[in-house]
Amino acid sequence: REVVDGQVYFIAKFERHARRLKLLAAWKSFFTAFSAINHLWTLKPTSTKNTRVSCARIVRPIEARQMEFLFGNRRFRLAVATKLLTAVVALFCWQDARAALLFYDGFDYPVGERLGESSSSAVWGNHKDQFTIVSGSLHYPGLKLSTGNRINIQAIDPSLNSVRTVDGSWPKQTNGVLYVSFILRIHSTAKIRGAGVGTSLVTISDAANNTELMGINLRNDGNIGLGVVKYPSSNVAVSSSAFFTSGQGANLSVDGYTTYLIVAKYEWVKGATNDVVTLWVNPTTLGVDEDEGNKISTSAGEDGAGSAARLTLCRGANVNIDELRIGQSWADVTPTIEPSQKWKVVIGVLVVGLIAASFWITYLRRKVRERTAALMAQVQERQKVEQQRLMEQERARIAHDLHDELGADITEIGMLATCLRGDTDGGEDGRRRLEQMADLSRQMVAKLEEIVWAMDPQHDSLGALVSYFLFFADRFLGLANIKLVIDTSEDAASLAMDARERHQLFLVFKEALANVVRHSGASEVKLAIHINNRILQVLVADNGHGLRKSDPTAGGQEGVASMRRRVEKMGGVFEITGADGQGATVKFSVPLDT
Repeated sequence: REVVDGQVYFIAKFERHARRLKLLAAWKSFFTAFSAINHLWTLKPTSTKNTRVSCARIVRPIEARQMEFLFGNRRFRLAVATKLLTAVVALFCWQDARAALLFYDGFDYPVGERLGESSSSAVWGNHKDQFTIVSGSLHYPGLKLSTGNRINIQAIDPSLNSVRTVDGSWPKQTNGVLYVSFILRIHSTAKIRGAGVGTSLVTISDAANNTELMGINLRNDGNIGLGVVKYPSSNVAVSSSAFFTSGQGANLSVDGYTTYLIVAKYEWVKGATNDVVTLWVNPTTLGVDEDEGNKISTSAGEDGAGSAARLTLCRGANVNIDELRIGQSWADVTPTIEPSQKWKVVIGVLVVGLIAASFWITYLRRKVRERTAALMAQVQERQKVEQQRLMEQERARIAHDLHDELGADITEIGMLATCLRGDTDGGEDGRRRLEQMADLSRQMVAKLEEIVWAMDPQHDSLGALVSYFLFFADRFLGLANIKLVIDTSEDAASLAMDARERHQLFLVFKEALANVVRHSGASEVKLAIHINNRILQVLVADNGHGLRKSDPTAGGQEGVASMRRRVEKMGGVFEITGADGQGATVKFSVPLDT
């Protein structure tokens, strides 16, 4: 501090540029490492021939493949690790890389000591009795927490000649912007003037008396208001001033409890009357960009002496001040609460874990691909076995149907042919046997058509099933001279249906019509087929003599039981109703697969 101002200014400027270079280097290392991590997720080795040979000499073949996959591109992985370690070092040095304040004082001096003497004399000078250190610090929500004590200023006649920073304690500023911030608490209204620009609280000036540039003032005009003053370089007392007329700055609490964050800015603008002074009270944005609200400003009148190198705490009002900062940016003077330093350790652990995880994930991906291929082979093998089993079941069903449906009829035709061959007269018995053989032949053809229809995959749809129901019912009931009344919906054609389910439903439907022909004595049958909410609903109702009360399933007891079993096995519902002499109704519904 004993050196001339030019040397002090040069050294301070050099240190600020050095810090900025460190900040840029930290960012560059961080983003380079981040890009490398992104590339590492999809990294594939480009040349692994030598690695494969060297690994195969010392480990088993499967272990060699693992080593090849993980370390095939060793040069690139070494570069990635270097960048990541650089990023970790940069993060640990982040605190030092931040742009430093020009000046900071948290007033952490011994309680009872006057500001500017003993332990604070290296920073403050021109000490006064009204400026003493008191216990406890002031806090403002969101602002970096302060520790230690605060300064108390007792009420006395106002004067600009007061405690001020020692010349050289912060570098002189001649252009750009200069920010000042502090936490304020007001204890009384004594000595706060109500006329003019009120009572000065803090001023910024050159390193000489009567060279003020900017002042922060209190004024008592019924309410305690805060304002900013622009001072000239001439003998004129004030160039211009601006006071809050609304908001918190227009009516400050004088309760010795409420704290306010005060931020002021002096901006050098080219010209003799263009410099701008701005004042904020309780800004809402801290540590980032300037708050667009909660402020007043003025630029009228002559500019000040041209340079700033001294801050003065003025005598006058009874207030407490703490956390005094001078800086070149808004972020410098409004630092936010910093997280615990444990985050550095956490980030370091995360970076190391990320490196390990990248290799581990790559290994797992290869394992997943191998396991997926093995599972696909197993699935294909099981599908092949299942398909073979279904084919064998279908063959057994077809053989069973051919035996049951056609075997007895063929046997009966053979017996009738034998009898016809022994009948040499060619009389009435012979003609009757020929008619029986013709009827059996027609029945066999119809049964064979049913079997072929059930096997044909072209008919694996609900629309085909409904069409065959109608065809079969018309032909079957027509042979019995029974009238058929049809009621169907047209929205079934697009729904697929398994061949086995289709065959089972047809057997239930066929049995229902057979019972009508054999036992009901009906002259008319109503057939209704509908699909509601993916449920097939079939109704067969006749006008025959109905069901006897003694046995609801009489005249086809086994057939009804068989129908019920088939429907319930498909997850459906079967129902048969009817009163004596009022016909019978068979209803069954089956859910359709999605």
